[in-house]
Amino acid sequence: MVGLVLLFLPDLAAACDKCFGAGVDTPTTRGIGMAMLALLILTTMIFGGIIGFFVHMNRRARLLASGNYVINEQGVLLALPSRIMES
Repeated sequence: MVGLVLLFLPDLAAACDKCFGAGVDTPTTRGIGMAMLALLILTTMIFGGIIGFFVHMNRRARLLASGNYVINEQGVLLALPSRIMES
């Protein structure tokens, strides 16, 4: 729907004066480029943290499901001593 609006109203999709007519090596374009890079890095770090959390929780759940580990009152994952001696 948004694509159709932008297709029939191209003035809405046009770049602003700072971006469209700017030279390649002006301070404004360098600043905008650095801001975009900073936002890209920040977004990547946040998504990486979210993915890392779910990977960690998946590994922890698999260890608990194996029956060789338990969680104590503080939430620490501990190996069962009887299972270690049997192995």
